[in-house]
Amino acid sequence: MKVSIVIPCYNAAPYIKTTISSIQQQTLSEWEIIIVDDGSTDNCVEIIQKLIAQDNRIRLIQKDNGGSASARNLGLSLAQGDYIQFLDADDTIAPDKLARQTALMDRDNLDISYTDFRIVDADGTTLPPLKGYTFNLNKLFVGWGPLGTIPPHAFLYKHDFIKENHILFT
Repeated sequence: MKVSIVIPCYNAAPYIKTTISSIQQQTLSEWEIIIVDDGSTDNCVEIIQKLIAQDNRIRLIQKDNGGSASARNLGLSLAQGDYIQFLDADDTIAPDKLARQTALMDRDNLDISYTDFRIVDADGTTLPPLKGYTFNLNKLFVGWGPLGTIPPHAFLYKHDFIKENHILFT
C-alpha cells in the first residue's frame, strides 16, 4: 500500500462524498481511505457506507465523539500505507497530488513534504493558490490562527517517520 489517507469525520454529510471522490480520481491508485467517524449525528455514515459498497479501498471506523485529534490518531494507528495523508472531511486534493508528492519523496528520500493549496469559499469561489510558507504572513495568522499553521492536507508524511518519532495529534 502506497498511501493511507486518514479522514476524521464529524457531521460532514454535505462534503464527504466530494472529498472521497477527489481521492478516487487520483492518478495514483495504491491508496486506502480510513474515515474515522467521530460520533456524527447527521447522515454522513450512510453516505460513506454507500461509497464503501462501491470501493473496497475505503474503511469506516465509528467512535464516540472525542475531537479530530483523537480521530486522526485512531486512523493513524490503523494505517497500512508507506505514506500518510491527513485530509479533513471537507477538503479535496488535486488528481495528481499523491502521485507527484510520493514520486518526489521517493526520489529525494524525504520524510515530509508539502504542497501549495487553495481555499474555496462556501459560495464556491476559489482563491488563488497559496504557496505554503511563502504566502502573506497576515493571511497565515488571520486565516489559519495564531500558530500560523498550514492545513494538514498540504502535507504528506513517510509512515516510518511518524512511527519512529512517536508523532500524534493532541
